[in-house]
Amino acid sequence: MNTAAGGPADTSPWQASATAQGAVCLFTSIGEPQSSGTREIVTVTQSLDLTETVTVTATGTVPPDRTGRSTGPVISVTVVDRARGTVRSHDPEQPDDPSVGPVVRAVTVIVDRYRKLAPDSLLPQVEIRIGREIPAGVLACADADAAATLAAMRDILHGRDAVDHGLAPVPGPDDSELRSLASLVGPGVPARFIGGTVLDKGSGPVPVMTRGVRHWAFATDDRSLAAEPLSVEKLVAGLDSLREAANRGERVYYILAGSVTHIQRALLDEDPTVVGGFLDNDLHALVCSFRPGLRLSMNVAVEAEALGVVVSGAEPTLAVLCADRDHAVEVAAAVAGSGHAGPTLVASSSPHGVRSVP
Repeated sequence: MNTAAGGPADTSPWQASATAQGAVCLFTSIGEPQSSGTREIVTVTQSLDLTETVTVTATGTVPPDRTGRSTGPVISVTVVDRARGTVRSHDPEQPDDPSVGPVVRAVTVIVDRYRKLAPDSLLPQVEIRIGREIPAGVLACADADAAATLAAMRDILHGRDAVDHGLAPVPGPDDSELRSLASLVGPGVPARFIGGTVLDKGSGPVPVMTRGVRHWAFATDDRSLAAEPLSVEKLVAGLDSLREAANRGERVYYILAGSVTHIQRALLDEDPTVVGGFLDNDLHALVCSFRPGLRLSMNVAVEAEALGVVVSGAEPTLAVLCADRDHAVEVAAAVAGSGHAGPTLVASSSPHGVRSVP
């Protein structure tokens, strides 16, 4: 096996790492379905100083028709939970596993691009190791994992070691194209590349101007992580049913989000109390109806003088805006002590997007 330059290929393993941040959803608006079958979904998300680190190790290379797995080049996925001190191996051929599906899709998307440019080239076989600070299933954990995987795989396929290991010297995607590839992995993945606070109306995330650092406490429902995941489709269908009942004159309880411009203006104010008044989510009441522990935790947070409380998107996660870091610790302790919540944690806003690790 020779390199493009004609010399023998390096057969030793090589690796690349990248980081991405978790995120909280400050605003979620779900429009009514249109005749075309589409609907407008508007979100504002904010990156957090909770970091996922993905390390991809290429253990060798194989011809493109001999990967021998439905997952293509992915041999294994290992998750190191830093908070719990656990290490768990996952079967990469189980796409419904939330710790596996997003990262395998990310590898598939960028490898497919590479194969179009170099259809006869060798492919790396890779092992993926995720260093996790975010509880699985919440705070855009899967999106962060997928984004970091894309960045690390770009370095594996197109970095300085790629040609030495027998891969084709084809150009890698620039940052703009990598974000486009990210949209093929999942709708929330491109925002993890930008970092900071972003607005997305369905045509891609754009940065939102903000002032000041925001401090948060988070709680999940006590049974959320063990229960069947809440699907966006189920929640949106429930929202449509509530709207239809209201249109028929029935008395139903739900509060629709206001205009996204309100939260955008509030984010320009350094006073977190202003922001707290405009946290909004069309799905808030529905998520709480399926996860009643969140509503009980919300009452505790309010008693602890939270500046604002909202369910983060469609996740079983209560986001509590606090005055400062010490206040966030106090709120998290109060919610945890109430016994209604599962894991609680604190975090602050972060300006960072995806970053390659030297």
